[in-house]
Amino acid sequence: MAKLQIGVIHLDFPDNPEEESKDYVTCLSTERLSRYAGIPSEGIIGQILRPLAPGERITPGNFAANTVFVDLMQGVIASRGPQAKDLIADAKRLGKGTLYVIDRRTRAPEGPVREILEQDIFGEFEVKKGRIVPGSYRPNLKHYILSEDGFFQLGPELEESLLEVLAAIPDPEDEAESQGQDRSRKSGSYISHTDRCPRDRGPGWIEDRTGNSCRGTLRVQLPGSERYQNGGYDCP
Repeated sequence: MAKLQIGVIHLDFPDNPEEESKDYVTCLSTERLSRYAGIPSEGIIGQILRPLAPGERITPGNFAANTVFVDLMQGVIASRGPQAKDLIADAKRLGKGTLYVIDRRTRAPEGPVREILEQDIFGEFEVKKGRIVPGSYRPNLKHYILSEDGFFQLGPELEESLLEVLAAIPDPEDEAESQGQDRSRKSGSYISHTDRCPRDRGPGWIEDRTGNSCRGTLRVQLPGSERYQNGGYDCP
């Protein structure tokens, strides 16, 4: 199975000196980013709110999650979770009641009784007669995409499903062309401006708005790398 890779993209705006550079966290592959075809907002996990010093970690206080991505991820859990083997096994053991979908970054040890922080629960399914009830998923609005223990971790099957869904989303530039739009005046899923959302949805939430294009130099920071690697990419 493919593994979700989380990295950082850096956007400069040489054509607009008044526009500050921005750092975004993404799970899109460097191969896809190098297509010069734009960045779908669904592939942006969130934004880093201030520049990182060399070697500095991304922390919850300096990160704002993208609700477009979060909604996509929660939709994948809702639709694909009932088919995930580990959740099916958990439902059989439970028999009846509430089945919580746990973020695998949690430090809570395995066992019949686990004390898990609310921020480490993606959501919950209803279980009857040892089976997950279709359409019963309820997302946890207090789950943190990034906590002090790191970024979210789905199980292997749900992670694979998320990657499949992301891969099926067309690049914004390709989508614009298919609709007969001028490449120089495209609309679609682009990174534009951000707004802060209510605090009850976790620390530093943002919401990406679409329809405004941005162009700049894109540099990619690979997982585990302390420096940005200049890829010379553009973000239409």
